[in-house]
Amino acid sequence: MKDRANNNHIGLFLGLLALSAALRIYRINQGLWYDELFACLVFLPMSFKQIISSAPYPNNHILYTMLAKISEYFFGPHEWAFRLPSLLLGGMTAPLFFLFARKKCGDFIAFVSGVFLAVNYWQVSFGQDARGYAGLILFSMLSQIFYLDWLEGRERKKLPWYFLFSVLGCYFHLYFTFVLAGQFLFGFWKRFSTGGKATVWSFLVPLIALAASLSLYLPVSSQLFEYVDIRGHRLDNQWLDAAFVKNCAALFSGSHLFWPGVLLSLVSCAGAYRVLKNWPGIFWTYLISMTLVIAFTWGFHVFIFARFVSFAMPLYCLCLGAGIEVTAGTASRAVPFLRKKILLAVLSLAILLVMSLSLARYHRLGKQGFKDAAAYIEKNHSGKTVLSYGNSAIEFTYYYGEAIPVRLDGILKPMDVTGNLVVAAFPASWTRHNMSVLDEHCLPEKIWPSALGEGLEVYLFSCH
Repeated sequence: MKDRANNNHIGLFLGLLALSAALRIYRINQGLWYDELFACLVFLPMSFKQIISSAPYPNNHILYTMLAKISEYFFGPHEWAFRLPSLLLGGMTAPLFFLFARKKCGDFIAFVSGVFLAVNYWQVSFGQDARGYAGLILFSMLSQIFYLDWLEGRERKKLPWYFLFSVLGCYFHLYFTFVLAGQFLFGFWKRFSTGGKATVWSFLVPLIALAASLSLYLPVSSQLFEYVDIRGHRLDNQWLDAAFVKNCAALFSGSHLFWPGVLLSLVSCAGAYRVLKNWPGIFWTYLISMTLVIAFTWGFHVFIFARFVSFAMPLYCLCLGAGIEVTAGTASRAVPFLRKKILLAVLSLAILLVMSLSLARYHRLGKQGFKDAAAYIEKNHSGKTVLSYGNSAIEFTYYYGEAIPVRLDGILKPMDVTGNLVVAAFPASWTRHNMSVLDEHCLPEKIWPSALGEGLEVYLFSCH
């Protein structure tokens, strides 16, 4: 019986691994979006020495940039090559989470949580992103788990793995420091809330990991301070407001539709108590870390995107899986003729359907349409003058080298656009003057929407 149970776990692990890999391999060669293009144009051409000492913008996820550079060296300048490290890291997240979560929350909750992690379109997107978010999510999960396992059992053999995962995670994304700071506060609380049963190492261990991780950023420390002081203020209204909450709901629930996302979040809230009861450490460390990110954003007046708290996606999915079990159990007790197992299956499939609709939309629309716009122009307007305007002025030239970049502070004149094409993105950043020129002298010929949210659309204007 024990061998059969182990085989079942191995089978579920392999099934999650196959599902995760397949969803991230599909369309991995889609066009790069702005942040990926920026990193490819600015940081990948640098030497390794320059990469580890360059952070004039937050786009350089240092360890990921180095891995992408190695991948490009072996496989060439292909979209899939730039994204290969994320594919491997993102593909492993769901099956590994299942293996660890089942020990605390049972097979059902762990497995459906892993399925939701595998299918969540934002999680898939991070696994197809030439950025450090897949590493942030995976290694924050492993760091949390190994820290809590060590805290519970005091097994010294867990510590080397904890330090390794912590340092790697922080070098993928600097916001990993909030994960380690959350562990420090949790360990500090454990030390003084248990009457001294927990030693000072409960908070000294994550403090040491935090110091070791931050030491990697010493070569860019002055640039980071300058960024917070000067460049880190509100960017395109990405602030702590209702839009941020809405984007977080989409990120965690894996649904681009507002009300389905709200319903999934309510189910997740229903399961929070079960997770808190079965695995309190994972609940509090993630919650404290998220709170620290938001507090930092508010205190230093820096901009925030929902993806900055993406490291907590495993906790959300775990609560969602627990919420299904709680909801099914409550309903079966209230209405005796309802079978709990049937309710579990129905609720799980309903949530999976909601997530799958958004995932299908993501695969259909893609991240951002620069590559598609370049192919469309080559096919339908070959040889015509093309102006690339806005935040993406330089980035579009990656796919269409003949485009003439016009920066945000550049002034479009009627004589410049007459008879030409204009490719533009991020309409919120367009100046009033240039918008009036486009309105008066150009017509939108085609728009490529983005599955990642409003504002990432790519516009093609045909000017007369």
